[in-house]
Amino acid sequence: MQNGYEKLANLIKNSGNKSIGNIFKAEMTGTDTCRVNGLILDRDDLLISDILLTGWYKSPTEYIEPLKPGDIVVVVRLDETTFAILERVV
Repeated sequence: MQNGYEKLANLIKNSGNKSIGNIFKAEMTGTDTCRVNGLILDRDDLLISDILLTGWYKSPTEYIEPLKPGDIVVVVRLDETTFAILERVV
């Protein structure tokens, strides 16, 4: 079973589009919405890794929280209407 990163990498690789598009810094406005250059993207516009939506255990004692409002993320534009959140950054 593929994790979210593998699924995203395969989606990009298999899209047939060699030029992925622009990469942006964005701010999460909700758990599955973000603002990119003043444009609000909602769940219908975004591909988000399961791990970023649910959180995960980095180690038995360290839990990484899921995305929340105010988090800064890296977003890539895949086509006219679809963006993907690549990672949360600090």
